Amino acid sequence: MIKQNPTTKRYLIIVNVILLMMALPRLSYSFQCTSQLYDNLALTDPKETFSVREKVYIKIACNELPQTDLNISVSWYNPLGELFRSDSQEFTTKQGDSRMIYFWIRLLKKGPLSSAYTDKLYSDKSYGQWKVESYITDKTNNDTTKIVSKQFTLQ
Repeated sequence: MIKQNPTTKRYLIIVNVILLMMALPRLSYSFQCTSQLYDNLALTDPKETFSVREKVYIKIACNELPQTDLNISVSWYNPLGELFRSDSQEFTTKQGDSRMIYFWIRLLKKGPLSSAYTDKLYSDKSYGQWKVESYITDKTNNDTTKIVSKQFTLQ
């Protein structure tokens, strides 16, 4: 009989646990999400270029959702890559459910003194290529998946 020291025993236990975890089936969801950007709440005509005066709506449609508690979050980034706004919605789904979720942003005008001084209603960093990213999180296990990354232009 071969004697094993305590370090070797711990090492073998760790290796066996890792191998066991690798052999277990991983949870995988087969849901699919799509998104479109709009300039009105009627969501009639998708577009990618907006005026700084318009609201920008994003509609996210997800199908074949798992039975769980979910959180969908969106983050809007200005042309400098700075986070402009972040929102989320939580809901519970049954296996195979579909959901449509809406989020929107509107840029705020500069104040009257700043506008008078610069002769501009909106900040210079408002103009250009924006990005919106969306994530879905299973709240039961905190598994997060990126579902949307869209770019749009404000002019």
